[in-house]
Amino acid sequence: MKLLQQLWDLEDKNPSAKFQKLGLALIRPLSTWTYHSTPINSTTFATTGGDGDHFGLIHLDGTVSDKSPVVMTLPMWDIGDNIIVGENLHEFLCLGCKYGYASLEILPEYLNNGAFDFFHPDWQDGTGILEYHSDDQEWQACLALLVAEFDLKPWTNEESRLNELQQQYLPLLQLKDW
Repeated sequence: MKLLQQLWDLEDKNPSAKFQKLGLALIRPLSTWTYHSTPINSTTFATTGGDGDHFGLIHLDGTVSDKSPVVMTLPMWDIGDNIIVGENLHEFLCLGCKYGYASLEILPEYLNNGAFDFFHPDWQDGTGILEYHSDDQEWQACLALLVAEFDLKPWTNEESRLNELQQQYLPLLQLKDW
């Protein structure tokens, strides 16, 4: 997991790199979380810090690698417990490189209601993510560091890309029998 190691190293070497502030609290060592909705074939690498929401790497051929898709698990949601948020770690980092990663927690509401304006540039009504962090220089600097270090580019056509990822990778998830 070369990219994940680089992410850990970046956080270690830069006192200003508080990825937890972005909703990307890195888990070291990697672990297997046991929420009812956490896929048993995923390994958790980060949490948003709220309500047990976490990000996992889906096992391919029984292990995680730089090619592993990323799943966001939201154990407290009634709808959309798992959402694929990247074909790999780099694509996932690109998804959150504009609004941070904690903001992704509300994606199920947009995906399931067909009102997909989450990424719309006008989504700044005073409670939107960009508005909320507009005066937080530490938040902005941390996000800028990630963007520069990993050459992150925000997604375009987010709705269609997320739908493609769901169709392609959701069937791979293995869930617990209850």
